[in-house]
Amino acid sequence: MRKLLLLNALTLLFAFAYSQTRNISGKISDASNKETLIGATISVKGTTTGVQTDENGKFKFEIPTTAKTLVVSYVGYEPKEIQVGSGTVYNVTLEPSFFGGSDVVVTSSRVSETLKESAIQIEKMTAREIKNSASGDFYQSLGNFKGIDIVNSSAGFKVINLRGFSDTRSLRVKQYIDGVDNESPGLNFPVSNIAGANDLDLESIEVISGAASALYGANAMQGVISMKTKDPFDHQGIAFQLKGGYKTVPGGYVDAQFRYAQVLDKKERLAIKISGSYTREKEWLATDSAYNTYVSRDTLGNPVVVDVSKILRQKALEDYGPGTDITQEDHETFVKLGNWLDFNPWASPSTIKIKMPGYLEPKLITPNAQSFKLNAELHYKFKKDIQLSLAYRFGYGTAIYQSAARYQIKDFTLHNIKAEVKGKNFSVKTYVTTEDAGNSYNLNLTGAYINRSNIAEDYVPDYIEKYFDVLDTLSDGFCADCVSERNQPQYAANARHQAQAAALKSWYQKGDHKFDSLFNTYTQDPDSKTGTKFFDRSTMFHLEGQYQFDFIKAVDLIAGASYRLYVPNSRGTIFEDTAGRKIRVQEVGGFIQASKKLAKDKLRIIGSVRLDKNSNFPVQFSPRLSFVITPNSDHTIRINASRAFRIPTLQEQYLYLGIGNSRLVGNLHGYGVQYTQKSITTLDSLIRNNVYTVEQIETNMPNLVQTVDIKPLKTELVTTVDIGYRGEFLKKRLFLDFTAYFSYYERFLGFTRIASPVLGQAGTESALNQIYASLAKSSDTVYYQPLQLYANLNKPVPSWGANISLSYYAGKGISVYANYTYADLYDKPLLESGVLQLTGFNTPKHKVNIGVMASKVWQGLGFAANFKWVPDYEWQAPMGDGTIKSYTTLDLSISYELEKIYSTFRIGGSNIYNKKYQTAIASPYIGALYYAGWTFDMVNFGNKGSKNEAKTDF
Repeated sequence: MRKLLLLNALTLLFAFAYSQTRNISGKISDASNKETLIGATISVKGTTTGVQTDENGKFKFEIPTTAKTLVVSYVGYEPKEIQVGSGTVYNVTLEPSFFGGSDVVVTSSRVSETLKESAIQIEKMTAREIKNSASGDFYQSLGNFKGIDIVNSSAGFKVINLRGFSDTRSLRVKQYIDGVDNESPGLNFPVSNIAGANDLDLESIEVISGAASALYGANAMQGVISMKTKDPFDHQGIAFQLKGGYKTVPGGYVDAQFRYAQVLDKKERLAIKISGSYTREKEWLATDSAYNTYVSRDTLGNPVVVDVSKILRQKALEDYGPGTDITQEDHETFVKLGNWLDFNPWASPSTIKIKMPGYLEPKLITPNAQSFKLNAELHYKFKKDIQLSLAYRFGYGTAIYQSAARYQIKDFTLHNIKAEVKGKNFSVKTYVTTEDAGNSYNLNLTGAYINRSNIAEDYVPDYIEKYFDVLDTLSDGFCADCVSERNQPQYAANARHQAQAAALKSWYQKGDHKFDSLFNTYTQDPDSKTGTKFFDRSTMFHLEGQYQFDFIKAVDLIAGASYRLYVPNSRGTIFEDTAGRKIRVQEVGGFIQASKKLAKDKLRIIGSVRLDKNSNFPVQFSPRLSFVITPNSDHTIRINASRAFRIPTLQEQYLYLGIGNSRLVGNLHGYGVQYTQKSITTLDSLIRNNVYTVEQIETNMPNLVQTVDIKPLKTELVTTVDIGYRGEFLKKRLFLDFTAYFSYYERFLGFTRIASPVLGQAGTESALNQIYASLAKSSDTVYYQPLQLYANLNKPVPSWGANISLSYYAGKGISVYANYTYADLYDKPLLESGVLQLTGFNTPKHKVNIGVMASKVWQGLGFAANFKWVPDYEWQAPMGDGTIKSYTTLDLSISYELEKIYSTFRIGGSNIYNKKYQTAIASPYIGALYYAGWTFDMVNFGNKGSKNEAKTDF
């Protein structure tokens, strides 16, 4: 409570600690042709205070009386710094720039600066690049930047991987939309772009690669993705986009978007914005029989063993008659068969091994991925440059998600409500995010449960019926002495063969009444013991504030603090919140950052430090120190050292989820000494394949079964050093950006599998004897529980990499680019560890992108293309391990703008030559998508512009 009161007090301080302001206005235009520039940005240098020009290229806003410098920037133009004088009107002309080094970014240091001035590796995708992305999907096209990988679990679920150590989840990367953390409250990582922004409303996307916890707190280990939407005051009017196409699944693709923004009053204080989108497309199909066949089997992949003789004798002892499933006639038959088998043991059906065919994923999924997004905002400007905004964001999605298993995300919804007050030097925001799993279910368990029901309800009964029908014929009506000892083995084998053939016909198929009935029963049952549906209504509350101390002249100083509360709610279907247990996790943190320019502004030093406390883990200390050297306006050298951390997710702490005979569990408190599943797997193989007996293993290989001490989870740490260079050559036609980094991971969090004895302590003789008993052929009791969990490695893991990009402006609106990414690690500590079995680096050692972008090369004609090459690389994740085969893709689009009717027409495709590729083991292969679209965008409809006063031209 004290922390909350302190944060509220700071919030009130920020809200009132502003100095006097004055109004300025002006117009921004192109220096070469004097055309006005719509949407150019004018900001007070070193602050977040700024506006954009209207449809006449004009602007008007309030600046502090202490402001000394304005920064004017526009996509495709060189920025300009203007010294603030006594004048009130500033008319500025900008020179064209061929590349984005002059683009203004905020994410890298939380204040406005150009991309070239940034102290860390950062990529920026502008509104034009979003609009003209060759693939037709800006989220997918982020993978065209250096150092960024896109991992596809399905058509509707994609995540971003930065610098490796990621899988189909994005655990070490933060994603924000207008400063709101876009993570799922239950999963603790971004749910792709299911609840994100649409193309029409996005102004820019900034991607930081590298450790960023010093400013963004927990889990910003590999980087930060920040999406900024368009301000309703600066981007007014109506826009919509229609796009449709064909996927080589085969199947269709439809996407519809809209955006409306308008200032509602004459004083231009009140504005609204509404945007939304709907996408429906055919899912890519995951059909690898090794991973995507969902079948009931034991943890080691062996056939299910059923003791038919035991079932017969149990049936003879069960209640029968009215009110039961066994009639008087059935009971008498079971008794007679039992008596006959007592005198004819050769005919006993004994045990049978059932290898079930299972169900490929397409039999168990919703065939179409869907996404619906809605965003509504209300903005009000107070006097003295203070703005209040209220926003509601809704996301609905149906897709396939992959982790330790494959999951059908169906009718998933996410709601976010945000309130923010923002001034020239402060901001305070609070938001709440809630999610509902809807009708989502576990694909693996669904297939397994249907298989098990099939065995009990039809397979075994059909087997028994056919088996004894054959014996009835061969033994002349179960004659006691009619089968000679010589014929007994042949008759028994004949009966088993025919019985198995008959039973095989009993497997349920999609469309059968029994299959559909069982499928609906299991996928609608949220009881984790009897059904496969998820119940998840988790919530996240967040409050944060930031203040810029602009009254301090010696250094540029900003500080901020935040508080967060997680309230997971799965009713035991995901977490340990069973029997009324409530889980609550709190986080509080704060940072301070100072920067100073020296040596006539040629050297900039930035230092920041952040402290964070999670209710389950000790205080985390995250420092950062950066140097930016600018010998002249064309060249920049950067050096950055920082430390970041990752808090284990709620699932890694509290998970309690069955997947067949195994169970995924959290490891907040540790499990002590346990057996490694790897050694138990080896033991099982030796015994079941008759290589050794239990006695021989006990005598000759007493140390075969290994133990490991599973300690409670700790936070994961990384220390990273980056060096980089940005330069412009050939009269600013050639832009080069280079980064190299070295990262040193400590307490690396990785996935492991253990076998926990049901009775006794692992490592003791009694527990080991129970394990041997579990694997004996005659045993139908399992004396150990296979568990899968996350644990820390006690050895450091280094990784390193480098990337370089070149962009060249060829004239007439055409620019070409190429980038290369290199990433590697030293994984010997991981391979030697007895705890961790999976590294999860999961990024190619080399990657190349080559592309071209063109705008208005002839009247309204434009085009874009990107070629990608990725070599073979190893994939390790809970769902499966293997090699991702080398692939190449080519994305291409052609567009034509008709400004008079506010329209752009576009055709294009991604992976246009349909050479299918995969980005994760067990995920689908991605084919081609071809599309055509129309965008109508009436920008700044209804704006009035600014009044002219005393002018100053620049």
